[in-house]
Amino acid sequence: MSKTKSRFMLIPTRTQFNNWSMLSKLGFIAFILTALSFLIGALTLFYPSDGAEINKQLLQKYEEKVVSEARLKLRCKELEKHLTSLNANVAECNPSIVNDTSKASKAVIIFSNNPFSLGSAEVLLGNYKEAFKYFKIAANQGNVDAYYNLGVMYLEGLGVKKDIDTALRWLRNSADRGDSFAQHNLGVIYYEGIEVKQDYETAFKWTLKAAENGNPLAQSNLGIFYLDGFGVRKDSKLAVEWFQKAALNGNLNAQYNLAMRYIEGVGVKQDYIDAFTWFSKSAKLGNINAEYFLGKLYIEGLGVEQNFAIGFELLQKAAKNDMPLAQFDLGVIYS
Repeated sequence: MSKTKSRFMLIPTRTQFNNWSMLSKLGFIAFILTALSFLIGALTLFYPSDGAEINKQLLQKYEEKVVSEARLKLRCKELEKHLTSLNANVAECNPSIVNDTSKASKAVIIFSNNPFSLGSAEVLLGNYKEAFKYFKIAANQGNVDAYYNLGVMYLEGLGVKKDIDTALRWLRNSADRGDSFAQHNLGVIYYEGIEVKQDYETAFKWTLKAAENGNPLAQSNLGIFYLDGFGVRKDSKLAVEWFQKAALNGNLNAQYNLAMRYIEGVGVKQDYIDAFTWFSKSAKLGNINAEYFLGKLYIEGLGVEQNFAIGFELLQKAAKNDMPLAQFDLGVIYS
């Protein structure tokens, strides 16, 4: 995965492209949330007020835990307990059901009879072969999310032999039905030429569809298409518009790319204050390149009051995360 992931990054000091492999991982996590939400939804049928509160709590926990794989492992352990005893799961989610076995049993049956939910559970536990079987059943029942999952599994060889043609077929089936994740991934596949002939026009087409469907990753990437003229005529103003949409939707690469446009004055009037604002947002989300440029702004006093201590600290942080320019600058400072 690490080798594949690195292929989807453009020159970090200028623009950053959102890779598909990261999306597929987060996509799977989202599907697991769907499985848990499905079970909670079943409980809500019996206990509406309690169920709504439980669902809200699960969503909050999901947002907190999706950040790191280490935390995700904790979810694996939780789900493993649920799978060994779904009745215990129901009781844990809503203690008021404990004494009502008929309602608990109905909720369990609803969950266990849903192949997509079971496939999502198997993915979380790392049982890809079993997950593939369940997703295939769900796909045959017309589940669009299962189409997407099968596409990813064929593309990465998870639980099934790697097959790019079959992967593309399933991803297109999902994309044609409006799935923005599938549309985004197809855009990246054709942009990079991942086991297909590189085709910027086709890449642009799918990326545009995903962006118009509200996918922040695609919105950010679409900005790069317009900025550099990939499959479409160059238009720096449109590039900035799409970067802004994605940035407002919390995409750290779009926030970084937008800040760079304010630094360069490309597609927008040069504004160091706005550049500082967007670098700050991106850096808080973990973008090491944004940390570096944020440090430079502090050191130069551009868009913010000059502060060598903070600037130096940010350069050190970026350097520790293997940011080449930060390492070079620190080398010059120490020499």
